[in-house]
Amino acid sequence: RGSYTVVRRVPPGWRGTATTNITVTLTSGQASTNNNFLDTQPAGIAGSVKLDVNGNGVADAEDTNGVSPVVLNVYLNGTTLVATVTNNSDGSFSVANLPPGSYTVVQTLPSDYLATTPTTASVTLTSGSMGAANYLDTQPAGISGMVLVDVNGDGLADAADTNGISGVTIVLETTNGVPVATNLTSDSGAYFTNVQPGDYTVMQMVPPGAGGGPAHRDGEPGRGR
Repeated sequence: RGSYTVVRRVPPGWRGTATTNITVTLTSGQASTNNNFLDTQPAGIAGSVKLDVNGNGVADAEDTNGVSPVVLNVYLNGTTLVATVTNNSDGSFSVANLPPGSYTVVQTLPSDYLATTPTTASVTLTSGSMGAANYLDTQPAGISGMVLVDVNGDGLADAADTNGISGVTIVLETTNGVPVATNLTSDSGAYFTNVQPGDYTVMQMVPPGAGGGPAHRDGEPGRGR
């Protein structure tokens, strides 16, 4: 009989999630049971930030180039910052030695990129597991052109067709007709629109008096690449 302390040595690669010492008091003939310990293995999160070539938000075979440097913040339970890492030149990153739990990984989007997947990823880690957080970013593309006076009305850009028409509304739509941008031509008749890579239709709202009718839509497909 007497008082005892059971001391457990945590094995390498493990963490104790409860006490490592248990005090047991025994009386004559007593058997003390359920003096249990709990251990867990550290977990981690790995992932990458890749260039989304066609801007479709899907990791395609050609999306192999990393976007870097990108800063990623890791939060426990969505509020407590536990790690901040900068990814490698190939876009990869990893965070090790995390206890099991619910994490949020937030990408700090570079100023000259657009995100085609969410910038926040939720990851649940269990003992010894490796969670994943992957991101796709793309660089804006551009569509430019001019609205010019067709001097002889032949529908061809001849040498004499140099005068621009200002104030013409240019509407950019997706191929299924969803408007994404509107631009007005400058004094020279030029327009320019920054867009995400993809397929678009460029529509001009023909001004009254051009072609003898009211303003109407005159479009041709274009590709923002």
